[in-house]
Amino acid sequence: DVNEEWLADKGRFCYDGLSRQRLVVPMIRQTHGKLEDCTWEDALIVVGEKLLSLTDPTRPSIPANQVAGVVGPFADAEAMVALKDLINRFNSELCCTEEAFPPN
Repeated sequence: DVNEEWLADKGRFCYDGLSRQRLVVPMIRQTHGKLEDCTWEDALIVVGEKLLSLTDPTRPSIPANQVAGVVGPFADAEAMVALKDLINRFNSELCCTEEAFPPN
């Protein structure tokens, strides 16, 4: 077969994804401050509640830079723009990458 032994660039150069330090389950910080494993459903519920609390109409305005986003090196441009738009909706400019992009 033509492509039998070929690897895509992502698979060939993505050794950091195999590191033992990688998080493999979601975690929630409990009231005592310690991170504990949880289900994806529980993690997303907590994130949703935290984000909704920032948009509470009884609050006068969202304090600047209370929400941050981090983009990994394999995210495409569309995903980065979507994350930046979401972060901006929460009155924040804290959208970071793991890459150092050269100036235009």
